[in-house]
Parts: sequence; C-alpha cells; structure tokens
Amino acid sequence: MITCAVRQIAFKRSRASWGGATISVASNQFVPSDATGYVFATGPTIEIPEDAGYTEFCEAFAKLEANYPDAEYFGVFHDNRKGTVDFNPVMFVRTRAEVDAAYADGVEMPGGAYELHTGRGYWPEGRPAQYA
Repeated sequence: MITCAVRQIAFKRSRASWGGATISVASNQFVPSDATGYVFATGPTIEIPEDAGYTEFCEAFAKLEANYPDAEYFGVFHDNRKGTVDFNPVMFVRTRAEVDAAYADGVEMPGGAYELHTGRGYWPEGRPAQYA
C-alpha cells in the first residue's frame, strides 16, 4: 500500500503541467524522473479531472491499488491533452529491448513507453505512435 506521505507528494507532482510520478509499490519510493529507463502502462487507465482535489486523487489511488494488488509500480500522470490525471499499473525497465520484449510477450500496453531521462515517447515495433 502506498503511504499517505507518498500520495501527498504524487498529488503535488500531478498538479504540474505534464507532471507525474512513478512509484515502487514495494518500497514506497519514487523512481527518479531522470532515471535511465522506460515506463509504460500495463493496464487500463483510471482518470480523474486535472483539477480534482486530494480526496478524489486518493480515491482513484485506492481503486488502482484494489484493482492491481500485484503491481510492482504505479504511475500517476497529468495529461494536458485530455485534461486528466491518469493512474496506471506500470512497468519500469532499463532498455528499449525490454520494452519491445514486454510488448512481444503480450504485456497489455495501452500506450507507448515514456523514456524518463529524455521525456520522449517510444513505441515498440508494430505499435502505432498515438501522437506522432
């Protein structure tokens, strides 16, 4: 379970334009935003309005935890295009080859991968870019 203190920090980060956080469920630690690696959703998105308050944010987080009790990482992301804050179970991997392998192995990947240290999107071979 993600602690209240971590939720509060994630909420603050999600207020920023395109802001967000990737959180290790086991350690309650944030993956550094400049880490070398990729993050991608592995399940459907739970959305709340971008101007939702902290209570609604925590309710969405609780739903995420209930729906994905075995997730290793959770992602929270402010999507300016949609005007939402999105919650997903996510995978964090170090290389593009690992992204490609996950996709090839049938990991449900609703979107592309986000390269943390560059801020760029990456779409595995055969996966169309959403916003190309």
